[in-house]
Amino acid sequence: MHLLSFEEALRRRSADNALLTAALEMLWRAHRYAADAGVDAWDFAVEIEEFRRAQITHSELRWLLVRGYAQHAVEVAATGGGRRFQRTVSMLLNEASCFVITETGRTLVESWNVTATKFDAPTSAPLPVRPLGESAGDESLTTAEDSPLWDSKRRMLWVAGKVVKQFHCPAPAQQFILAAFQAVHWPAHIIDPLPLQPAQCPKRRLHDAIKRLNRGHVHEAIRFSGDGSGRGVLWERLG
Repeated sequence: MHLLSFEEALRRRSADNALLTAALEMLWRAHRYAADAGVDAWDFAVEIEEFRRAQITHSELRWLLVRGYAQHAVEVAATGGGRRFQRTVSMLLNEASCFVITETGRTLVESWNVTATKFDAPTSAPLPVRPLGESAGDESLTTAEDSPLWDSKRRMLWVAGKVVKQFHCPAPAQQFILAAFQAVHWPAHIIDPLPLQPAQCPKRRLHDAIKRLNRGHVHEAIRFSGDGSGRGVLWERLG
């Protein structure tokens, strides 16, 4: 019987390594946000509190650092609205520790059949016409027939060229989830993207946001659900 090495199991996204894969997905998503915004990856560095909220411990984070899948630095006070960091090679983590994914880490995550969600995926053929003038990245995942479209300016969710839901009043949690899906071109699953709020249970907040996302649809073309862990969101097409 062939026994998988720890890293082979991680590459296969084994359930036994759920926390490690969740941590890597969080780092990878932050990297793609930075790439889409055209800024340095450290501007979107993930704070240690975000990992704790996802029940990812210092042990998982230190393993990622030792294996070269992540880098970390201590965030220091900045002027002018930017973020500043003091780099460190120590394994000592504290409340100001922040993390970014390395090239090795990106290669691993993108081997999990998510390479098509790159923002900078090149295309030589014209892309399909998008509703409301929105642009798309990888044609295979962004046609109106294949994936939804969140128009943040008009606060409208489109599926298959039809408006499914429009927000007439602010709904920050719902809109944050839709923006997170849109940013990575609608994979089937994302880790909870909602920022931490004092005195609020993250799992309850995510659960309530998902319930509201499924209400008020003009066309019943999409359904959102939790992933069973309280830390992730799934979506599926209806019909």
